[in-house]
Amino acid sequence: PHITIARDDTQFEKPILTKLSYNDYYNTWSTFNSELFNVKWAWFGKRISHCKAGFRSLYIDLESGNVNRCLHHDNVDNIYEFKDGCLEYDTIEDKCFFSYCYNNHSYLTLGIDPTIEIASYAEVRDRVKEDGSHWVKEDMYKFFEQKLYDANDTINVRKV
Repeated sequence: PHITIARDDTQFEKPILTKLSYNDYYNTWSTFNSELFNVKWAWFGKRISHCKAGFRSLYIDLESGNVNRCLHHDNVDNIYEFKDGCLEYDTIEDKCFFSYCYNNHSYLTLGIDPTIEIASYAEVRDRVKEDGSHWVKEDMYKFFEQKLYDANDTINVRKV
């Protein structure tokens, strides 16, 4: 399985849920050779200063239609009330109210910050099974290994 970092989401700082020291926690869970754990551990507690959420990505709740620049940020639009054209929202940059990138394993690996060199989302989500086959199939792997900054910096958008 992949290993993640269990956090206390009831607290603003979202500390790790453990009675172990950080060193013991790392030594216990890093033995599973999970790239997901490696990325989450490497970026846990670190602020992102060049986050382009709102330009390169949006969080959209398909049930309500609410659009947020990033997970747990304020609603900026609604796709079911969308008029026309392509929208661009102010980027988060270094103004995130979280102390660290809350879902760094997806946002950073997908390329939300062009200054960060990190594994691709494909590398974070794939595992090789005992028979040598992969969890993530070839077409999806190719899609997941792309970076948002390569794909959408050339899109023409109108500023809202």
